Amino acid sequence: MRLADTSTVFIIDDDLSVRISIQGLLKSVGLRSELFAGTQEFLARQVADGPRCLVLDARFPGLAASTSSAS
Repeated sequence: MRLADTSTVFIIDDDLSVRISIQGLLKSVGLRSELFAGTQEFLARQVADGPRCLVLDARFPGLAASTSSAS
C-alpha cells in the first residue's frame, strides 16, 4: 500500500475556488484531500490516525497565526 493511499491532505480556505483548485492539483498527483470552509468545521471533524497534512490559508479572516499553530 502506498503512503498516498492512506494519507489525507486537509485544505482550509474561505474561498471555494481556491479549495477546489488545490484539491484538483493534489488529485492529479494521486493524493486524497478533504475540503473545509473554516477552522471550526475542520476542528469538529474526527480525524483518523495516519499520515496527514494541513493546507491553511495564511490570510484566513479572523484567525491569528499563533492560534493555528497552538493546537
